[in-house]
Amino acid sequence: MSFKKSILSSAIIVTLLSGCGGTGQDEGSGGSNIAIDFDGIAIDGQLARAQVYIDTNNNRQVDSWEPRAFTDNDGYFTFNPISETNYCSGAGANEDFCLRSNISLDNVILRIDGGYDRLTGEPFEGSLSTRVNVQNNESVEVQVVSPLTTLFEDVSGTDRAALEDALGITSADLATNYLADTDNDGEADVDNELLNLALKVHKVVTVLSDRLEDSYTEIGEEGDLPSDASSLVYNALAETVIASELTSIDLILESDTALVSVLNDAEDDIRSLYQAEDFEVPIDIVEPGVNTDNVARVLDIVTQIPDLVNAVIDPNASVGFSDATGAARAIEVVTKRALEEGQQSQDTSLDEAITLFTDTSNTLVEDILESMAQDNVDLGSLISDSFDFGAISTIEGFNANALLPDDAVPFSALPGKQLRLSEDIPDLENRVDGKLEDKEIEIYFTGEENATSGEFTACIKFIEDADSQGNTSDESTRGELVEGKWSLMDATGYSLLMVIEFLGDRYQAIIKPAGEDSENRKVFRSDYADDIADIPSEAGIVVTPDPSGIPTTDTQCREIFDDRLGIFSA
Repeated sequence: MSFKKSILSSAIIVTLLSGCGGTGQDEGSGGSNIAIDFDGIAIDGQLARAQVYIDTNNNRQVDSWEPRAFTDNDGYFTFNPISETNYCSGAGANEDFCLRSNISLDNVILRIDGGYDRLTGEPFEGSLSTRVNVQNNESVEVQVVSPLTTLFEDVSGTDRAALEDALGITSADLATNYLADTDNDGEADVDNELLNLALKVHKVVTVLSDRLEDSYTEIGEEGDLPSDASSLVYNALAETVIASELTSIDLILESDTALVSVLNDAEDDIRSLYQAEDFEVPIDIVEPGVNTDNVARVLDIVTQIPDLVNAVIDPNASVGFSDATGAARAIEVVTKRALEEGQQSQDTSLDEAITLFTDTSNTLVEDILESMAQDNVDLGSLISDSFDFGAISTIEGFNANALLPDDAVPFSALPGKQLRLSEDIPDLENRVDGKLEDKEIEIYFTGEENATSGEFTACIKFIEDADSQGNTSDESTRGELVEGKWSLMDATGYSLLMVIEFLGDRYQAIIKPAGEDSENRKVFRSDYADDIADIPSEAGIVVTPDPSGIPTTDTQCREIFDDRLGIFSA
């Protein structure tokens, strides 16, 4: 995996776009006195730094004029009841987290996408939503946006009551934060029944959506198409549940017939959108009773998700936050491996992972889930197809591969420090002309003393496809300046979130300490775009010797990097 696909990829994308212009958030009509604030929390687990927006035209993507913000590190937007911070006014005002409309609204959809799941520490897949009714242009307390509210986005009247009955929930449950700190002891209290249900629904939707996106590749990329397929799959699932004669949500999610119906209905909606955009429409991937062979594998995986979730999160037993964390991470590993599995290949270790976690008689599973709840778990290594679940026989063997090394030092006191990451260059004595690469990034962290979040400046060197005459690819640069924000995902310091926001888009990665390599260099692991990179650093994190000398231009960035390939003239 190349450095380009890790944190560097984020920066390169932004610098390449920097000459294209763009439109910021619409502030509304000049002179308007309207200020409608929307506050709430996004949860699968708590979703940190997710984008939250008002989808005024219901096209399932954020448009430049639509009010939008981001969730904070606890998953809240506009108002955080834990810290009692109002992000839209007063001393805690922060436009990043303030979702406010300066235009009159009525019945609209609030959507969530992106961000990181605090329960798993992994990038959030898919999107969530809830329907919002604005009365007399007054501010709205949205409360909760979750997989459960997403199912009800387009459901009303008697259908709403039928869907609640099928799920075994009430309207009050839809407004429940099932990971809230209800007794104010600093740790979330888990409503295991709602968490169990939410995870089942969202993971099934996520895997089905991925299968559709494998064929309908313009989704999220072109025209007036949704940012992803999950909102359409959610709607199709809701319709299937309402119409089904099956007596429980588990039976529906375990039914090939029901899931094929969900896929087919969602696919029909996607095909209509393709035709409206004049895109070439692919061949149907599924028609009930006709051609289900090409979705057989995804059905095989998805129909096992209810058993998997029930095995690790018993809806009829009390579940503590630590237990829920380990369980959610196990479910996430299975889901992410399912997303990574190619349609033409089968990850046998994925099947072994499902078999392992659903075997309630295996006493090793309890120890594994306990390890997966630890702060220093390296979920990326478990998601990688190089990890073989079939080879696990002892907890010691699992921990040797699943936990960060003992010499992995958590991040702390980052403001005023810097970090240079340098991908190893090829053996210059055996160089292949036209294939040389040199990739480095130096990050300068700023913020108040001992802060757990702040801003950063980064200098990027990205050279690929270089030859001995100094010719490189068009994307190469010997020094580019980018800026962004950083924050520690939690108090443990094992996950550093890096965010670059540009032209309405956000690029982000998580960096984790990964100990030292055989050359005694510090190693940092980057999880980005479902890929993993271990990148060495000669010095690690060090104090910035001259804060006034932090580069502010591309030219100054080029001056800090050496020519490690020896092919460029001065």
